[in-house]
Amino acid sequence: MDKTQEIIESLLHVQTKADGQSFAESLKAELLEGWGSEVEIYSSMKAIAHAVKCFIDDKDIKDMVSEAINRGETPINGAKVEVKEMGTRYKYQGTAFDHYEQQMKPYQDLLKDAETIGKSIKTVTEFTCPETGEVLTILPAIKTSTTTPVITLK
Repeated sequence: MDKTQEIIESLLHVQTKADGQSFAESLKAELLEGWGSEVEIYSSMKAIAHAVKCFIDDKDIKDMVSEAINRGETPINGAKVEVKEMGTRYKYQGTAFDHYEQQMKPYQDLLKDAETIGKSIKTVTEFTCPETGEVLTILPAIKTSTTTPVITLK
């Protein structure tokens, strides 16, 4: 059995968070020992994560699992299962809140425009307000980010 098949076989035995953590640590240890191509393994894990996400996010799969839970089925790994409301959104059209939402819209648009301008300012800039004559000092926005390997699957 080649190493890729071993990895897949190991993944099939992941049943709990602890199993998943153990699998990840084991794979990391093997990479640190010099086994395999880091980029190839990372890319494969990215593809597997995508496949799992596609499976988990599929509406038909969710419906089938919800029906199974409602019938009383439980997983073999002892995980807690339940069907519950998720991603609740409220629509305020036609309610008293609709009035306030409409009043906020111009300010939200102004804030969005100000953020766009703020991102474009690269150095300290002085601006004179045409209405008041007040001189404002505008500092460039502080950009923060992290770096991570990105692998785009075909």
